[in-house]
Amino acid sequence: QEASYTDTEVIGSAEDTFSVLQTAQLFADIFRERADAQIGLCLANTKYQGCNYKLYKGELTYGGVPANTLEYYIDDGFTPDENGKTLTRVTVTGAALTQAVSEIYEPKQLYPDAYWTASGLKITFAPWAGDGSRIVSVTLADGTDINPEKLYTVAVWNGSIDPRLVTQEEASYKETAAELFRERMEKAGSIKPELDG
Repeated sequence: QEASYTDTEVIGSAEDTFSVLQTAQLFADIFRERADAQIGLCLANTKYQGCNYKLYKGELTYGGVPANTLEYYIDDGFTPDENGKTLTRVTVTGAALTQAVSEIYEPKQLYPDAYWTASGLKITFAPWAGDGSRIVSVTLADGTDINPEKLYTVAVWNGSIDPRLVTQEEASYKETAAELFRERMEKAGSIKPELDG
């Protein structure tokens, strides 16, 4: 089968280069917004159900040579499949939420340096610490402690957290991560990395 090529289309711009962490943080925000959830979670530093690339300063374009396009890099880690690997809004207890962001579920063996980014949470972590010791603290974004017994809605790519921690799956969304990103760019026009810690 011959590779297909499409016209290159500018969909917006990045005002500065994003790190991998900042790119994953942007997707946590996009996921949270799309799912209308209290919290958005996105794995960073992994190609399995997460983000392993950065956005570079300048024009952001779609189309062109296959396997060398922005949508390819985005969907490489988040491609939906017949097993329901899509953006999902779930309900979890505070205790389960803290446990979920303190561990890496399936990709741990393949990507031992993966870590969580979040929207609606403040995670303080020490990436140099050993497995199981990287998380220093997890609170809500305003610094409020997470109530272990309270239920929280979380937008997360299905399959990236242990399903045993999920109280209920409330909704799933058909868009690919690249489509969600494109929708954000259509609204925003330009984006810049969050530098607020």
